[in-house]
Amino acid sequence: MPSDIALQRAERKRAEDKQELAEAAFEVFAERGYHATRIADITAQLGVGQSTFYKHFESKRAVVDHVLDQRLSAVMAAIGAENAPGAADTLDDYLAQVHRITVTVFRELATDQRALRVMVLEAVTVDPELEERWNGILEFARQIVVGYYANGIEKGYFSSEIDVDASSEACVGLLLGGLLRLLRAPDDEAGYVRYVDAALAMVVGGAVRE
Repeated sequence: MPSDIALQRAERKRAEDKQELAEAAFEVFAERGYHATRIADITAQLGVGQSTFYKHFESKRAVVDHVLDQRLSAVMAAIGAENAPGAADTLDDYLAQVHRITVTVFRELATDQRALRVMVLEAVTVDPELEERWNGILEFARQIVVGYYANGIEKGYFSSEIDVDASSEACVGLLLGGLLRLLRAPDDEAGYVRYVDAALAMVVGGAVRE
């Protein structure tokens, strides 16, 4: 029987091969678009047969799920314990915390523009299931924003008259606008930091308790 070390090496090699296929797939998606890409185009990128692809993925749709899982996990890991709606006691605390979180999210997503392009521009066109998943991610983000508004209202630095549902949807819209900007200039960190500053000014302008 194979030793534990041999099994670990084999498992590591399978993971590396799977990751190479995923990266090759997104390289082709970026060039051709998801719908125009064939499995043969992906395997040709690596010079391997299609059977190699099907050892790791049942379809190109499965590749999208795999990479989406990776990117979301990376974002959540980067944010870590920072995402704590109840932590801010003052408006200044809120501004600093949300600024840090948003810049961290943009910085993490900027590390893989190919994945970001598929997520933002093509995810809703792949199939109804992925569209539903993407909408679920946006709703998850909206619920996080709701938590920050609720804390601000409770602590007294946001007005209790805020339309929290509509305002949280608007905040998610601002986030999507930032992602589109990130696609145009992923290396312009100073630019997306300015975007975050401007977006926060807009959010706070209509929310602060007078």
